[in-house]
Amino acid sequence: MSEEKENLLGIEQLFLDFQDYGYSYLNSEQTSSEVRDRFHRMDINKEFSKLGYEGGEIICIGHTYPTYGVIYWIFDSSIMSPKESRKLTDQFVEMRTA
Repeated sequence: MSEEKENLLGIEQLFLDFQDYGYSYLNSEQTSSEVRDRFHRMDINKEFSKLGYEGGEIICIGHTYPTYGVIYWIFDSSIMSPKESRKLTDQFVEMRTA
């Protein structure tokens, strides 16, 4: 399978996973998408709009947790703030490392 085809399938899976979480928040550990380790380098707004997304601007943030490693997340900025999305990620990491 070509890299372009893999990226397309990965973006579609990422979109479906984002949809499952109510189009509000998704971190790189909550998706099986092939692009989960690369979505921070993509134009998610452009890619998702091609798939019919009509929500607010999607923001991608990443952070390195000393006890967990790097995690990236995307969120709809019309639904939550960067601070709220970070809190969700902090809670996610706490549950995984407890």
